[in-house]
Formats: sequence, structure tokens, C-alpha cells
Amino acid sequence: EKASAQQRSTAAAGAKAWLDEYESKQRIRGTAVEPDKAGYLRKVAQSGLATATRWVVLEGRNLSYFVDRAETDLRGVLRLPGTVCERCRGMGSRRNSFRLSAAPGTAAAGSDAGALNPLNSGKRAYVFAADSSEEADEWVALIRRAASSSAARAG
Repeated sequence: EKASAQQRSTAAAGAKAWLDEYESKQRIRGTAVEPDKAGYLRKVAQSGLATATRWVVLEGRNLSYFVDRAETDLRGVLRLPGTVCERCRGMGSRRNSFRLSAAPGTAAAGSDAGALNPLNSGKRAYVFAADSSEEADEWVALIRRAASSSAARAG
């Protein structure tokens, strides 16, 4: 029990350190650097019933999402190394949607500082929906490229 509490404390400290570093880089970055891709997507709730429109920014090893284009209210940062991105198909899938999840056995799949989203370490998968099939395919291709290139650099 004591070891478990210590592990949670260490994980929380690691996630906070990562987030502090991320925010510091964002302040330094300013608006001079263009992201790999940015645009509005609908973020699908875990229940699958509700969506929230989010401004999503793919930059390097991270997929960040905000309340709006002003990028002042950060809602999440998905770390791409060790992630799987695939189109959602079949019954019950939202139209033009894709799923981003932690690959089994990776740091992103754990509940430690390597979590997929340090702001919500308990969540293991995210579903976003684009306005068109072509746009969803473009997001998937770019996220996959970023995840594979960042995994190679991180190793």
C-alpha cells in the first residue's frame, strides 16, 4: 500500500515535470513556428454520445487540444511516441472518426509519467471526428508519421 502511494506520487511528479517543460517550450515557441497540422475536430466523449469541438494542434511529438483557436485553454496533450492511430469503422462508429490509443506494452499505456495524456493519466484512448473522410485520413497519416518518427528519435 505504501509502495503504491509512492508510485502514484512519483508518477504525478513526473507528469507535472513533463507538463511544466511542455508549457515552457510553448511560451518560448510563441507563434513563430508553424504546427504540422492544426484545425477544429470534434472530440468524442468516452460514452460515445457527446462531442466537444476542440482546436487541435499536431506539432512534433505532441497532439494538443484546446477549447478554441486562441490556444489559451489547454485541455489535453497527447504524447505520440508509443501510440496507435486508426480510423474507426463499423457499426456505432462516428462518421469520419479516428482513434488514438496507447500501444500495449508502451510507456504511454502505463499509469506513470509516460501516460498518453499527462493531464489525464487514467484515459487510454481518444476519438476525434473530422468534417470529411479526406480530412480524417490526413490527420491519421500525419499522426502516424509523427508517432513513428518520434518513437525512433526517442529510442
